[in-house]
Amino acid sequence: MFYWVSSFIVGVLLRILTRFRVEGVENVPLEGPLLVVANHLHFVDPPLLGAVMPRKVIFMAKSELFPMLILGLIVRAYEAFPIRRGEKDISALRRAMKVLATGKALGVFPEGTRSPDGQLQRGRLGAAMLARRTNALILPVAISGTHSFLQRYNLFHRPVVRVVIGKPFRPETDESGSAKAREAELTDLIMRRIAELMPPSQRGIYADVEALPEALSTDRL
Repeated sequence: MFYWVSSFIVGVLLRILTRFRVEGVENVPLEGPLLVVANHLHFVDPPLLGAVMPRKVIFMAKSELFPMLILGLIVRAYEAFPIRRGEKDISALRRAMKVLATGKALGVFPEGTRSPDGQLQRGRLGAAMLARRTNALILPVAISGTHSFLQRYNLFHRPVVRVVIGKPFRPETDESGSAKAREAELTDLIMRRIAELMPPSQRGIYADVEALPEALSTDRL
């Protein structure tokens, strides 16, 4: 209950405080294991995605949040689970695989941390590893505008916050080459699928990707 109530409140606040735009909601599969991969700009990104998605998304959150009194309560109420950054957290990976194995949606930020300047950073291998091992559908999502909207916000200028949801795809089943090489290749594909949904000026090291051939339809909260 907390998840859906808080997601509704976040959606209302976004519409009041920002010029909130959502595109591609119709691309979200409503059933089955789903790996939601998005760029990461601000701590509001997980609840923002919760407000946008028509199905519940379970997130991994950095382990440092859980001992905190208020934030720890919030992330637990969202049913997020901890992951130790900067190391191979086997228990977190197993839990993530269990989420997908039970047909749920898992939210992952492949960059591994928030972007300090709003530019898309190089992706890490974790999301690709999960996708390969579970064969879950991958749903690319691009977020823009949350990077500095709190600093820029004022009563007379509501910043634009935009979420674009791409089309889901499944990882290739080609088993040639090493596992690490295949995961690196899939990571590059995941990040490029996210990049093509972003404004060209924010694609960072993936700036050479082509724009989407056709516009996505818009669906507002």
